[in-house]
Amino acid sequence: MTRLSETTEGISWVDQFRPEDQCLACSLLDSLALIEHDELVDAIQDSIIDVARNINGVIGIFSEREIRRGKGGVPNALYQQPRRKKNRRAFGQGPQPVKPKLPYDMSVGSEGIIAWLVTDICKQQPGKFVSHPSPAQIRKKKVRHFMLVTDMIGSGRRAYEYLDSAWKVASVKSWKSLGLIDFTIVSYTGTEAGVSFLKSHKTKPEVRIARSCPTIFTEFDKDTAEKIRSLCIHYDPIDHDGAESLGYRGSGALLVFSHGCPNNVPRLLFKNDKRKNWKPMFPNRGTAASRNAFNSVKEESELRRKLARMNEVRLSRGDWTSLYSDEAKSMLFVLAAIRTGPRQSEAVSRKTGLNITLINILLENANQWGWIDANRRLTSIGKGQLNYARRVSKSPVNSKKNSERALFS
Repeated sequence: MTRLSETTEGISWVDQFRPEDQCLACSLLDSLALIEHDELVDAIQDSIIDVARNINGVIGIFSEREIRRGKGGVPNALYQQPRRKKNRRAFGQGPQPVKPKLPYDMSVGSEGIIAWLVTDICKQQPGKFVSHPSPAQIRKKKVRHFMLVTDMIGSGRRAYEYLDSAWKVASVKSWKSLGLIDFTIVSYTGTEAGVSFLKSHKTKPEVRIARSCPTIFTEFDKDTAEKIRSLCIHYDPIDHDGAESLGYRGSGALLVFSHGCPNNVPRLLFKNDKRKNWKPMFPNRGTAASRNAFNSVKEESELRRKLARMNEVRLSRGDWTSLYSDEAKSMLFVLAAIRTGPRQSEAVSRKTGLNITLINILLENANQWGWIDANRRLTSIGKGQLNYARRVSKSPVNSKKNSERALFS
């Protein structure tokens, strides 16, 4: 089982730490969730389509990007509108899907991927979705939903400011107050703090994420998390700030995309110091040098680590993973996650790293089979499935066949 810390890039990065800190540095590196392009795109697309099923009317879909600011650093309005106090009917073009914040900054990061995804969905269902509609299109096509799409909600600041820019438009406020338009944010992942922050916005958006974002504070026990936090501050190549050393606004995220490293992860992972004595794992937030690691890191090691965090010691050490199909392993993983609670889908995703849509399907099946009750508590049958996996061994001749039968009988 290959870990990120065992790759060539990982070994080189860990070697920069003092010998007594290298074990902790390995733990930090191996806790990163590595998300490939196809997984990102498929999960966001599935979430968008799932949300759309419950929405009547046309959906205006927008890809999140940095909003330009006016005087005092306040985000500009999303649409043009007259400056007079009354009859401020919005007009003009819709926002551009991809636009650098500064005229000399031509990097667009993940915005390009999200913009492409938005365009593709609008081509697939032109009667349901309108890409970045103008005020005139909103009125003509009777757009009844404002959907903002992004890859990650870290602090939530950028998506919050995008909603602010829309809320500065008098027409948008009017549509909302009349019940003509609602807001939804769809993201691949998001931190608890970031999601909570967005839900507090005046537009009262629904926030849909495909999986919860692992952070230093969710992936480690309290003592280890504090040690990791201190490590990130001590080795921060910038200024050892107590919050920003952990990533933008102290997010402490532990998730990296194949297209780039977000600025919400600890800075020692992607920042150089001025003298370039520190070589980050993802220089300039790029992942090109480490891209092979996305394919080499094995899922089983991550599964066992997470099971150990759930106090499922026997499952984390046993041979049962070789006896079950991927579907069966996911089911047992979810049953282990809800054994002690909390049992909400988002909480289960934080524990397991599984997609929330998949979790909901598995839990629905578990309820139908009588393994959990209406409150998502394990029944005696559900507990029996976990107990069997704890006892099972790969030594019997037909153990895999027997294990599958036990799980789905």
